[in-house]
Amino acid sequence: MRSPSSSARSSCRRGRRSRSARAPTSATARSAGAGRPCGYYVLLVGMMVVGVYLPFVDGGVRLANCGLFAIVAAELVNSVVALMSYRRGWHG
Repeated sequence: MRSPSSSARSSCRRGRRSRSARAPTSATARSAGAGRPCGYYVLLVGMMVVGVYLPFVDGGVRLANCGLFAIVAAELVNSVVALMSYRRGWHG
């Protein structure tokens, strides 16, 4: 009799998860992700302005600076919303 191939052996292990992967997420981890949608929308609007409006008005360094500002503003909004949700005790 032949032994099962390595692909057959790995396929039966594929569905298993470790105990830490099955553990429920903590409230801290959930609240850290609370600001992501808000930060994403800020980034989306900023990049729309940079990509659609500014190429017809300005260019070069100002265009690059506005793109960088949009990224920084989105990260700032993400951090502020997460901080505020920590302070309010968000348990989403």
